Amino acid sequence: MQKTEKIWHNGSFVAWEDAQIHVLSHVVHYGTSVFEGLRCYELPQGPAIFRAHEHVQRLLDSAKIYRMEVPYTREQIVQAMLDLIAANGVWPCYVRPIVLRGYGELGVIPFKCPVEVYIANFPWGKYLAEAEQGVDVCVSSWTRLAPNTLPARSKPRSMVMPKASRWMPKAMSARAPARTCFWCATGICTLRLWAIRSCRASLGTP
Repeated sequence: MQKTEKIWHNGSFVAWEDAQIHVLSHVVHYGTSVFEGLRCYELPQGPAIFRAHEHVQRLLDSAKIYRMEVPYTREQIVQAMLDLIAANGVWPCYVRPIVLRGYGELGVIPFKCPVEVYIANFPWGKYLAEAEQGVDVCVSSWTRLAPNTLPARSKPRSMVMPKASRWMPKAMSARAPARTCFWCATGICTLRLWAIRSCRASLGTP
């Protein structure tokens, strides 16, 4: 990962090295965080974040599902991303906003743990470098959580762990697929294919 100079934290810029949390923060033990991943592209008129408002709205919706009261509006978070990109002077880039519960109490009930917001941006090339030649995809033997077991339409950090596990074989075998998809109990496939036809559509979390 190529670091940048600043990270946005709760309304202020901090140095990349100073963006730290306590080991006993609630998020470390219970995965209480939600996040988004956005791309910022270089256009002739300057940097542009792809569907920034839609991504941030999904971030806030995910936080609401987990009863995390984010102290910033959608417009404020979008502006914070733009300010951060300008402050670091780095684009095109990847942008990662994350909302998490910080240091407070260690019990499962999180309401005495503060809700914190971080935003980072840094250079990141193609996620799948071989995509231009096509990408191998397989169906995982695991079944994704059904929508009535956990709030599957949110985007919490804890739900990424199965994804990390299914991608690990790629690092161990040259024959492993670059992408894997889950089928959930209702028969819905988790593989997302982008077909951009209009900017009016909302983002979903399959």
